[in-house]
Amino acid sequence: MSFLYRSVVGGLDRSQWNGEAVVVFDSAPVDEGVPGNKVFRLHTLAPSAEPRPPAITPADLRDGVIFVLPDKEDAVNPEAVLDIQKRFVHAHYKYIAFPSRSHITVDPFSVRKKTHPDLFRTLNLLRNMPWALSSPLADKLSEARLGLPLLLLLPGPSVNDIAPQLPELRKHCLIACIARTLDICLEAGIHPDFVVQLDTFQVQRHFYDAIPALPETVLVALSLTPFHGYARKFRGVIMMDSFNLELLPNPSRLRESYVSSLTACLGLAEALGSPQAFVAGANLSFPPAPHAQGVWGCATSPIRLIEDSRTYLLSDRCGALVESRDWYIATATEADMFAEAIAGTAGTRFFSTTDGTLLSRKWFPHTPPRQIFSLPTIDRAAFLRDMDNVLARREEVDIAKTRLYLLSQLEEVRAAERQLAEGGPLSGDDPFVGMVKTLRDAPPGPETDIRGVAVRLHVAWRKALNNARLLVQGITLAERGKALPLLCFPKEIEAATSTLGRLIPKAKWEVYHIATGATPIPAGRQTVAHSGLLAWLDNRQVVFASARVLERFSHILELSPNENLFDSRLLFDQP
Repeated sequence: MSFLYRSVVGGLDRSQWNGEAVVVFDSAPVDEGVPGNKVFRLHTLAPSAEPRPPAITPADLRDGVIFVLPDKEDAVNPEAVLDIQKRFVHAHYKYIAFPSRSHITVDPFSVRKKTHPDLFRTLNLLRNMPWALSSPLADKLSEARLGLPLLLLLPGPSVNDIAPQLPELRKHCLIACIARTLDICLEAGIHPDFVVQLDTFQVQRHFYDAIPALPETVLVALSLTPFHGYARKFRGVIMMDSFNLELLPNPSRLRESYVSSLTACLGLAEALGSPQAFVAGANLSFPPAPHAQGVWGCATSPIRLIEDSRTYLLSDRCGALVESRDWYIATATEADMFAEAIAGTAGTRFFSTTDGTLLSRKWFPHTPPRQIFSLPTIDRAAFLRDMDNVLARREEVDIAKTRLYLLSQLEEVRAAERQLAEGGPLSGDDPFVGMVKTLRDAPPGPETDIRGVAVRLHVAWRKALNNARLLVQGITLAERGKALPLLCFPKEIEAATSTLGRLIPKAKWEVYHIATGATPIPAGRQTVAHSGLLAWLDNRQVVFASARVLERFSHILELSPNENLFDSRLLFDQP
């Protein structure tokens, strides 16, 4: 993979060129031996200079880029040079670097040799189905027209400056955070109004492991993120996107970009119709390492961006020397583009609570947090009523088509399982090999049993598909007026039927208690004898159970050969 790593001062000799696109600033000379179709000249001193000529496309950056500058600083416009370089970093990261390693990302310039299924994300989507089928999309939030100011918390160092003020700030604006800043809210003694989950990596789940219940917080999540493990802790979920446009044909999608979670936070401000949105912690850089000034050769901001061991050295908008990464620089450019677009659609004005940032002053002018205190006090009771109205709006999912789709997928996965079980040799271009070798969260090593990993992935895939199928089967039966069997302890009935009822609003529950010798049989309850549980499960299309029943009687229930028991453990706090 090529990276934007070279800036040459004084001209480019043919011996210095390795096939990259050559971006030449102003009067800097280039050896005639460099092919002309690889050379792009920009004039930063011209009054009508374009920051990036239309002749250059991200496809031209596949082999990297080399910047050529004149040897005199006054021969260029230094601010324009840096802005152009940052735009190239953005284009390279967004269209070349990121799609080359992410198999769920659009690849408009075909940088991936072959795209394999990303099973971790597929598993996320299937395990998220209880919420994907029952939660509103972000357009319902837009239709509520809340129009309240919003404070967005990002994980840059400047967020710590604002943390002590969060309790007072929350009186005057809504607060949204991401997984990495949720603990900052909790440590400050507040619950955010929204948590935005765009990142699909499995490790994101662990930011939520120790959080308490957040009954006043709404989770805003992408359908492919691993939110199934913690969604129950929130007041509700708003989906950024349809899990499948053929099954849930609502094309509305929260404005976001895979470049950064910041983009989805900006999209939330747009959906809320926020008149102002304040961004804290979006430094997108960090203080330079001790050797940085030696690399730059100066103690003041240079006129160019320099790459040092894949760390970029540049100046922030205050002129301070900072280090950054390509994804941070790309985020700054993408955020500026988002802010400009949202200003046009929603009229939102964005501000940065720190001036030490790579965000532009044009779209994120600096405002200190104390200015938020002058905003009117928010009526949170009214806000929560509005949010409950939003959360109560269900999307129109084609349940019949969803059921057939899941059954078809289930048969394909079962066939793949059988193929793997036959034990034939796996060639290097076998799809199972590619599927395992491209796992982003857990890439295999040279001695990894590829077949064994593929088998276990398919077992997990089959179970997730089947559980989603069972939920859809329950919805189908409920819509036909059929009662749904529910195995439950007496003290759990109210909580279990309430939770499951949000997923299947037309459900009529037929509650059964499992009788054992150590458990008295409640009067008037339908019971199933402990010894007859397996036989009772036979020939039932779907059976629901509370988390405590699933845990207490797992030694029997996990033996059911019919795969007709819905695993509801993700919906409840663990017993």
